[in-house]
Amino acid sequence: IRLEEARNLRTQLQGEVAAKEKEQVDIKKENEQLKKESLDYLKYQKETNKKRQQLEKLIRDQFMQAKELRTQIQEAKIQLEELQKNNLKLTDIRDLAGNIQVEKQQKKIKNLEEQLEALKERFSKQEALMHYNLGVSYVREQNYELAIDEYEKALSLNPQDADTHYNLG
Repeated sequence: IRLEEARNLRTQLQGEVAAKEKEQVDIKKENEQLKKESLDYLKYQKETNKKRQQLEKLIRDQFMQAKELRTQIQEAKIQLEELQKNNLKLTDIRDLAGNIQVEKQQKKIKNLEEQLEALKERFSKQEALMHYNLGVSYVREQNYELAIDEYEKALSLNPQDADTHYNLG
């Protein structure tokens, strides 16, 4: 009877050892999967940080461009004012000097006004792009309220921007 009990006990222990060995193999597989997922996550996090840094640089560059455009607009306004003052003076002299100089000044004024409008439009689109990119950045950070505010600012400056409408929708 003891020999039979010992055999039964041995069979039972062999079964438990086999179960523990299988459990150990399963745990090793799960551990390998977790290691792989961890490495994938670290890679994703590194890529996300790189993209965030690129976006921040793009936004800084756009701020600088916007600042430069503001300066150009101010300079164009000053030139326009000076030309308008000169135009008033030339208008008084026109009867004496003829229409040629006045027409040249008027063409310059018109040209500067067109340039000013073009700069304003360019600045508006640049500023809209800056707000759009800020919105994208906030979406990536899952800060949707700020993202919506930025998209709305972008649309107020450039209502025809399909990408902004799409992202806002």
